[in-house]
Amino acid sequence: MICNGTAATQMDEPRTASDELTRIEGKIIALGESALKSSSTHLLSELGLSLGEDLAVLKKLTGKKLVEFIRQRLVDRFQVVRMGERASIYAIALASHANLPNDSGAKQNVLIAAAEGRNDKQPRFHHRFWAAFSVPLDGEIRQLDRHAFTFRDVSLNEAAPEGTLLIEPEFIAPEESNKRNDVITKNIIRWIANQGLAVDEFLASSRFIAASKANEHAVSGAGLSLLEHVLEALDHKQLQSISLPLDVVAALLHKRV
Repeated sequence: MICNGTAATQMDEPRTASDELTRIEGKIIALGESALKSSSTHLLSELGLSLGEDLAVLKKLTGKKLVEFIRQRLVDRFQVVRMGERASIYAIALASHANLPNDSGAKQNVLIAAAEGRNDKQPRFHHRFWAAFSVPLDGEIRQLDRHAFTFRDVSLNEAAPEGTLLIEPEFIAPEESNKRNDVITKNIIRWIANQGLAVDEFLASSRFIAASKANEHAVSGAGLSLLEHVLEALDHKQLQSISLPLDVVAALLHKRV
């Protein structure tokens, strides 16, 4: 007598792309959190090696690099930071402001409180640096001079001069943003974390202003835009109270003096 149905062994259903991504995501979380127990950062290159063949599977299924996948799907677990002299090395850190690299003590705590909405006191960034995240983007990406804090908008394929940092469009607050100043502050904090830089470098401290003035003297009259000269003449409070139509901003940005 032949038994059908219950006695038969059922084949496992093939994994779907969604199942594979969920599995790989879990593996990334496990590997990343394990590595970050003993270090504040973990190189993406090391994480990629640990993933082995799953790294290729991930790229095939999503068409994205590991860094893009983490930024899009694991932002609640990890933050991506950039390290090295040229900020060209990617690593992950735990998604907590308390674990930002280059912690600068009390000033860093002010940033943390501002980002989390726990403190009305806003960090006082250098006004030109602040403007780099406030002035509407007139190109595909913004190049920021790390020392003078002058900036220009260019196409993605334009080479960045030495000493230049890149500000992606996602970090520049839209003009229609609700509570725009808060948005700008949070964007700056995220950008500093992603770059793996020290907060002190961008605050309007007396130490930095002294160094900045020497730099300003070196670049004065060297083809800065009229907009940059206007921003230079205004303090942080004045910048917060002024709004300009986009066509005026564009005209000032392209007028060199």
